Amino acid sequence: MTDSMERSLSSTYIRMLRKYPNIHWSSHTTNYELYGKHPRVHMIIAERRLRLAGHCYQHPKLSTQELYCGSLRTEHGDEEDQRQHMWTL
Repeated sequence: MTDSMERSLSSTYIRMLRKYPNIHWSSHTTNYELYGKHPRVHMIIAERRLRLAGHCYQHPKLSTQELYCGSLRTEHGDEEDQRQHMWTL
């Protein structure tokens, strides 16, 4: 996820947190007060990426492959055998 995507998602999440209790943006409520006990959206994404990496690591068909930098590398290690997937870790 790029920085601009993370900022966009974070600002959308903040708007949703303001919308539910009907807090107007001009009330100068800080983001810290809005989040309260809710986790930050980038922390939720990081936790779920790690959870996905754990599931991929334990998957029997993927056990011979090495996870690195968001893609899968086959055990041969040839550049032709490196396949990019739709998800990244």
